[in-house]
Amino acid sequence: MLYPGEIEYRTEQRRRKEGIPIEDETWGKLGALARDAGVAHLL
Repeated sequence: MLYPGEIEYRTEQRRRKEGIPIEDETWGKLGALARDAGVAHLL
């Protein structure tokens, strides 16, 4: 049995530990936007 909000809490804790998954295509687009704006990005 899960309590209200428990799934969200567990998901938040996992993402704080492991990070938030971002598809490669999306990450590439974000990198291009950063480059075009003259903003350095990591990874």
